[in-house]
Amino acid sequence: MVKFSIVIPAFNEAQYIGETLEAIKKQTFKDYEIIVKDGNSTDETIRKAQKHADKVLSSPDSSAADARNQGASHAEGEILVFVDADTTLPPNTLQKFNAILE
Repeated sequence: MVKFSIVIPAFNEAQYIGETLEAIKKQTFKDYEIIVKDGNSTDETIRKAQKHADKVLSSPDSSAADARNQGASHAEGEILVFVDADTTLPPNTLQKFNAILE
């Protein structure tokens, strides 16, 4: 089991998701998985997500909350972290989360 499951809901986010995923890959705390829950995008979101995410799920959803819940249902981590597809996390974010939890 990993410590963190990072769940990213996405729909036609090709313009942003690559940068978001690259920032996550630069985290100083490495015990995590990345799950992108795509809502059947018509752009390059899925292709870009597959380059960096551990799991890419693509199916219809009714809202961002629904997408988060669908992604979370596939999580194996102890802690869920939800990040929007256009969010760039500083490299020490998960390290700080872990320190707070300990």
